[in-house]
Amino acid sequence: RWYKASDKPHSLSHNHIRTIKEDSDGTIWFATDGGLNRYNEATDNFDVFHIVDKDGQYASNWVYALEEDCGHFIIGSYLGGLHDVSKSKFNIPGGVIVADQSINVSSPFFKGNNLRLRNNLVSKVLKDVAGNLWILCFNDDLLTELKPDGRVIGHNIAKMTGHRPNQLVLDKWGRLWCAFKGGVVMFDKDDTGHIVRFPKTDGDESALAIEKVGDGVWVSTVSNVWNIDGKTLDVNLLPFPQKSYKSIYADSLTRKVYMGSNDEITEVDPLMLDDGVVRASIKMVLADIGDGIFDLSRLLPEEQGLTLPNHGSLNLIVSNLDYTPGASQRYSYKLAQSRTDTVGKWIILPEDFNTISLSELKMGDYYILLKAVGTLEATYAVPLHVHAPWPLSWWAFCLYFLTIFSVMAYIIWYMRRRN
Repeated sequence: RWYKASDKPHSLSHNHIRTIKEDSDGTIWFATDGGLNRYNEATDNFDVFHIVDKDGQYASNWVYALEEDCGHFIIGSYLGGLHDVSKSKFNIPGGVIVADQSINVSSPFFKGNNLRLRNNLVSKVLKDVAGNLWILCFNDDLLTELKPDGRVIGHNIAKMTGHRPNQLVLDKWGRLWCAFKGGVVMFDKDDTGHIVRFPKTDGDESALAIEKVGDGVWVSTVSNVWNIDGKTLDVNLLPFPQKSYKSIYADSLTRKVYMGSNDEITEVDPLMLDDGVVRASIKMVLADIGDGIFDLSRLLPEEQGLTLPNHGSLNLIVSNLDYTPGASQRYSYKLAQSRTDTVGKWIILPEDFNTISLSELKMGDYYILLKAVGTLEATYAVPLHVHAPWPLSWWAFCLYFLTIFSVMAYIIWYMRRRN
């Protein structure tokens, strides 16, 4: 069925749906830019509600968040702040409901506690398994936590990470994850925050959506989709086309994940990502050591290395030799001291870009580790030796030794002649 806003009674109040929530009674609620909509199964339509404070000054016209708390609904809205409403007040077929209590910058107290909301632009409200309420506002540095005993804790995400928070989710263990531009903060049950940052990319890592998937969470950014292991907090870039997925839903029955982008829904089977099969590993590496020429004579098997002068430059072209229509592949690399140094600091190339450029390399022995995005292990390790600069070369040291020896010999000869 297709439901949309119309002039008919009890239709969907607005086509922009912010949140879908199933309450403890199995009722489906839709938070929209036109109020709160309850699906009425008997009429196959919607009961539309508008929540206001007692003075009628703060209304929930643009509803962004809905959470159930001990027989009450906590409703977060844009410009309207928070509304605490008893579920019993919704025993009507729609209309205007006066909130039991409204929390905003003018009335910041909730159950006798000052929530210290910075503005009335509430975007997310979540209740964890311990009964803590987590509240997030737009353009706010703080993530506010209201504990069951009334204590209020403000977690300054911007101070911790350098970026403001914008997405929240609970994982399978009930821990809260808060996304920011470039990473997430995971809060343990003792409220300890663990910062997890995404590897360096050339894309925009502003978070668009976050969802629990399996033992961890998936985070969609403007440029990528990341998988964070809930046990180890390891980050892995998922091998999906670079699109802006604005929503993620993990189906607990089919175990499949659905990601929504502009005019498109992508269906993913996570088991295919974890079966250990390398479907698109790197099969060819071409090197240019500074002369601008890429040719097959520089096809590099793993045991062959490259030698460069000090502060030299190097370009590598990598390929999986898969050029079927519609196929896309992404690669990542890192400059390491050994073949086994595969943890962290991988640099990820944009989609369909397979040229790696290194410049101003200093003296030493390195390995350029290469792998396709979505694979856990490096599939190529190119040895690289960078010569020492002239003052630190072995023949320069020989010259230094000969010079010093000559000076010492001259001094000895001169002193003997003088004596």
